[in-house]
Amino acid sequence: MIYYETFGDSETKEDSIKLFPRGILDLVEEKCTIEIVDPASDGAPTLFEADIVSEDKETRWKFCFDTPEDLSEVFEATKSLLSEAGIASDPTNDDPESFEHTFEAGDHIYRWEMIIFPPVIYPIQIHGIVLDA
Repeated sequence: MIYYETFGDSETKEDSIKLFPRGILDLVEEKCTIEIVDPASDGAPTLFEADIVSEDKETRWKFCFDTPEDLSEVFEATKSLLSEAGIASDPTNDDPESFEHTFEAGDHIYRWEMIIFPPVIYPIQIHGIVLDA
């Protein structure tokens, strides 16, 4: 994977890419996987984040996307490339039966979401109670 920095407001990305890559990472050699981060990390510029994680669970790169469609496109392409190279993805992402968690019956879980109706942003909190674990 090669990461290039862009500059300017050019409509065509090819015109705005600098000559030298900002970073290079061999996903296959380093046995990396891609993980969707939800919710996005603190300080992330968008809500749609994917991390490239090495075999020893170290986050190598963090990517933020403008839309969930962009995130999905990169996620699926990267996952496909790694699968072809024989690098298994996290089984909890592929098989809903193997999902593991640490919740117990009675746990209160919640998350924050933002509803945006320009020019106002409404923060809402979504709550849930674990009934059976």
